[in-house]
Amino acid sequence: MPLRTNEQIPLRSLVDEVVDANALNALQKRCQVAGRFTQSPVVTGDRALLTRVLDNVLRNAIEYSLIDGRIEVEVRQDGGEAVLAVRDYGTGVPDSMLASIFEPFFRVDESRESSTGGLGLGLAIVKRTVLLHGGSVTARNAGPGLLITVRLPIAASKDDTLSGHRRSDGLSQETNRVA
Repeated sequence: MPLRTNEQIPLRSLVDEVVDANALNALQKRCQVAGRFTQSPVVTGDRALLTRVLDNVLRNAIEYSLIDGRIEVEVRQDGGEAVLAVRDYGTGVPDSMLASIFEPFFRVDESRESSTGGLGLGLAIVKRTVLLHGGSVTARNAGPGLLITVRLPIAASKDDTLSGHRRSDGLSQETNRVA
């Protein structure tokens, strides 16, 4: 399935948009959302789909965080990949279930109703969308909490395309945001 659009997207601006859009959810849960941007990589893809990826991951982090909890959103570059990591400090996921959380309709607590716990599609959508963009997504318990890491290929600039090289923008910045 091809992407609907193929634009260059600075991850920093995408994160800012999604964190702002989820500010009320975080406020209701009294969660602090802190962003860490050691670099601001640019990726190529469908902005609406990548917004949905981060939105699903951040909403889950807020949902499963403890009251007065903290959520960390990190954006950095690792070689030719942009890394977007979201960590909550909730209870995490049982180790035996970690491999299944990206499967459609999977829910950690089967006894929860869909009105309070969703249908189990959010992380499946995340996985499919990230794969569609040529990336990968992983989850691991972070003791406490859960860490979801999305890796996407860095976009080549026009100059890089001509020379066959990719560059790092060298931006070094750390920002703390409270949603």
